[in-house]
Amino acid sequence: MLNQPQQKYHSLLILLHWVMAFAFAVMFVSSEVMEESPNDLAFILHSSLGLSLLLLFIFRFCTSIFSRKTINHTQFAKWEQLAFQVIKLGFYVLMFLTPLTGWLMTHFEPEVQPSQLWNIVPWPMLFSPEASHEQFEVLEEIHEFCANSLILLIFLHIGAFLKHRLIDDVDLLKNITFRN
Repeated sequence: MLNQPQQKYHSLLILLHWVMAFAFAVMFVSSEVMEESPNDLAFILHSSLGLSLLLLFIFRFCTSIFSRKTINHTQFAKWEQLAFQVIKLGFYVLMFLTPLTGWLMTHFEPEVQPSQLWNIVPWPMLFSPEASHEQFEVLEEIHEFCANSLILLIFLHIGAFLKHRLIDDVDLLKNITFRN
């Protein structure tokens, strides 16, 4: 019975899933309305939320490593299991790289570098003597590519859920919510 997979994810992973999903949605909205000024409220929200997401991702990654594997995916076709693994890996890479590249951008543009997380907690400043606007722009392109790729994976994730729910009649939502 101990080795038999449960039908739900660990409750901490469920909480992190939905908190991070909401936070990424706010990130995408704030990115569309912010100005690159440390005094802009949308910029403060975007940068603080981005740094928080980076920390949350590290915590989530560690939690998923140490939590008991819960879901048995063998009920799905081999190609669906492979797609799940590829998309999961993509999510992990992009949930790390997107906020990291956002923070690193500020390394090369000190006037937009956040000095406090949520205007409360001091955040390390990374001033570089070799900082250049060109480096900032390269990182900005990588950051935007990662964010857009993350949006694509979110749509694939939701599409896979809908496919399983509507076509396969499998309710996967019960595995990642607190309902029984």
